[in-house]
Amino acid sequence: MLKKLLVHEWKDTWKLMTILNAAMLVVALIGVMVFNHDNLDKVMSAEKYQFGTMMGFMSYMMVYVVGIGVLAVVSTLFFFIRFYRNLYTDQGYLMHTLPVTSNDLMLSKTLVAFVWKCISSFVVTFSVAILIASMMEGGVSELFRSIGEGLRELEISNGKAILFILVFILLGIGSMLFSIMKGYAAISIGQQISKNKVLASIGIYIGISMAIQLVTNLLTQSLIFGMGAGIDKGLFANWEPTENTLLVIYLVAALLTLAASAGLYILSLNFMKNKLNLD
Repeated sequence: MLKKLLVHEWKDTWKLMTILNAAMLVVALIGVMVFNHDNLDKVMSAEKYQFGTMMGFMSYMMVYVVGIGVLAVVSTLFFFIRFYRNLYTDQGYLMHTLPVTSNDLMLSKTLVAFVWKCISSFVVTFSVAILIASMMEGGVSELFRSIGEGLRELEISNGKAILFILVFILLGIGSMLFSIMKGYAAISIGQQISKNKVLASIGIYIGISMAIQLVTNLLTQSLIFGMGAGIDKGLFANWEPTENTLLVIYLVAALLTLAASAGLYILSLNFMKNKLNLD
């Protein structure tokens, strides 16, 4: 039955999400065609076109950045609203009478939202990469060369670079799951409030975000202090983190976000199973 729920959820979400991600790619491709290195070099060599070109470029970048923000915000709100309407409004009376478990309902919502988060993250990363590469004289090869130089400046060895990539992937997965689950948890907890449930959910969402951020900062500072960060001259004074220190910090942050996501999932599921309160 979980498979049917996943198929149904995918069918109900793919159109809007495809349009949003396709629009992001189109905006990026326009930038690649108009503001690539060859075009910019030719136009900027003509002094009378420099001001107009710069204004056009700045306007484009503003549209591009706003597009990334719109994709992030609209896609997030879209899945939160679906979760609320499908499970806690009139539609919930039907959903909760289906021959499926509460875990199946929660899991189907979470997995589909997570897949689209991954797709959107890839689209944004890819669009940024091709846009930057197009503005470089050497294109993609120059982009990779610059990334390699950046890693060398950070004094990260080749072997550790692979570990960093794996840890960042883990951190990305944890961050995406956490962004989904804190919304689902806020909605589930907010349903227990008799009045102004939506406002209560928003307040709970902000509270969860602040609490996790506080815990993350405290743990990070504790790790830095524990690793001998400037004990004689203050916590951060004259301290340069080693690759091992950074690796541990990012790994702890990744594990913390994954643990928080799992905890919020269990919390949301508990409210859905034992304290269901429909509008």
